[in-house]
Amino acid sequence: MGIRLFFLMLALLLVYLIVRHFLRQSSAQRPIAKKGVDMVQCVHCGVHLPKPEAIFDEPNFYCSEEHRRLG
Repeated sequence: MGIRLFFLMLALLLVYLIVRHFLRQSSAQRPIAKKGVDMVQCVHCGVHLPKPEAIFDEPNFYCSEEHRRLG
């Protein structure tokens, strides 16, 4: 009975280590959010977007070229 318990504990430890490995691997592949990026609001529709992705037509920001034309 003692050897069976030992192998059962060993199998459970192995399963735990494998699951932990895959969970850490999947969390490492998640994209990291950009920190410190200024957000702006589209004057036409009100959507907020990162400033580098916005279209600037002084003095306003737009989310797309179509919204810039529509003003």
